[in-house]
Amino acid sequence: MIAQVTHLKPNMYRVMPWKNGGGSTTEIYADPSSQDFDWRISMAKINSNGPFSLFPGIERIIMNLSGPHIKLQHENGNSVLLKALEPYNFSGERETFATMLTKGEATDFNVMTKDNKVKATLSVERGRYPVLDNAHEIADIIFIYVLSGAITTNIWSSLISADESLVIPTTKIKKLALETTLAETVYFLVNFNYV
Repeated sequence: MIAQVTHLKPNMYRVMPWKNGGGSTTEIYADPSSQDFDWRISMAKINSNGPFSLFPGIERIIMNLSGPHIKLQHENGNSVLLKALEPYNFSGERETFATMLTKGEATDFNVMTKDNKVKATLSVERGRYPVLDNAHEIADIIFIYVLSGAITTNIWSSLISADESLVIPTTKIKKLALETTLAETVYFLVNFNYV
């Protein structure tokens, strides 16, 4: 598990091929490692129809950030339309096919967790976030990704700008306060809890 608060910038992210060879993913962070992670945050660009890589034993949260809407079709016949900034949870071991509803390139945000080790929630936030006086009671790790604008926090001295992230092990903090510096700021909070 990550031991200290870490500010991540885009030059620290890693681009890697999809497991099924159909594209590439930008890995923002994985703990403990890409090859055998307990949890991972990434973004991917989708510009054609195709199957998702299978990840047995992994729970997924996916969210469309920009571009065309995407329809996901699962092996049991269930389907869902991914709309902008609406998280969707599903099992990584389900066969899933993605269909682009219009031409163009879509970008999605992905959270993956090992289902017997970590649980995650993803929320989209705008503006000031309520102060967390007992952050350790909310999550073991809080991950912040800034989509647009910028935020400041009481636990980090520098600005967290668009496309940057902050990884916060809550054992290292007592209180967490987030402030936005621009009206158009949108950021994501991912809470990870080890089981």
